[in-house]
Amino acid sequence: LTGAAKTMIDLIPLFYVIALLLAVIYWAIGTAKTK
Repeated sequence: LTGAAKTMIDLIPLFYVIALLLAVIYWAIGTAKTK
């Protein structure tokens, strides 16, 4: 359980970065469509 918990904690920053990148991509697409 400890190893699994540590793995989840290590993956949290990765998921955060992926979500941030997706948000930037969607924002860029939306900005390009309005122009």
